[in-house]
Amino acid sequence: MTGPETPGSPVHGAGAEASPAAPATPPAAPAPPPPPFTVRRVTEDAVLPVQMLLAICGRHMATAHGFDNWRKPYPLDRLRADARERAVYAVYEQETLVATFTLADRPVQPYDDPSIWARPDDPAIYVNRLAVSPGAQGRGIGAWCMRWIERKTARSARRAVRLDALAANQRLLDFYFALGYEERGRRSHGGYEFACLELEVEPVTVRKAEGPAAGTAEDRTDTTEEQG
Repeated sequence: MTGPETPGSPVHGAGAEASPAAPATPPAAPAPPPPPFTVRRVTEDAVLPVQMLLAICGRHMATAHGFDNWRKPYPLDRLRADARERAVYAVYEQETLVATFTLADRPVQPYDDPSIWARPDDPAIYVNRLAVSPGAQGRGIGAWCMRWIERKTARSARRAVRLDALAANQRLLDFYFALGYEERGRRSHGGYEFACLELEVEPVTVRKAEGPAAGTAEDRTDTTEEQG
C-alpha cells in the first residue's frame, strides 16, 4: 500500500482535467556500469602500501575483535619476496587501496602437507593474507575478492581454491562457509590453530580475444587486471 486514497485526486483521474498524452519517448539505453574495483598485480618495488594496509588491518583485528595473530606487521622483505615469487594483488576503488591478497600455485610451509585436501593432486590456487581496509569493511569487498579469485582459478584450469583461517575467529569461518568453502582439517602454527578451507571449482575454457571488444562484459569490467 502506498498511502490513503483521496477522492478527486489526480491518481484516480476524478476532478482532474484530462490533458493530451505526451508522445512516448523511448528510454535512453543505460550506460554500462563502471568497474567497481580494479585489481592490480603489485611489483616488488611497490609493496609498501600493501604492507601498510596489512598493518592497519592487523591492529584493527586485535583491537576490535581480540585476535592478535596479525598484530606483528608482515615483514617488508617477505612481502617483496612474495611479489617476486608468488603474486601479490592490490584492489582499488577508483584510486583508493581497499584490499589485498596473495596467490600462489603451491602452498608455503608449514601448510604444504597435501594430505589434508579432498583431492591433493588436483592443481589449485592458494590464497594468503586477504585483507580489507577497516573503513571499507561491511560492503562485500571480501566476498568480491574471493569470487574474483575463483574465476581466475577456473580460467587457469585449476580445480580448487585453498586457504587457511584462524580457527578461533568464528565470524571469519562463517564468512567462508557462506561462500561455499568447506573445512578439510586443522593445523597449528606459531601458537595458533588454523582451519584449512577449500572450494572446488570447475575449470572453464576462455576464448581468445578477436578484437578490442572481445570477451564478456565481466572480463571488461570488474575483473580488470593491470600490472601496477
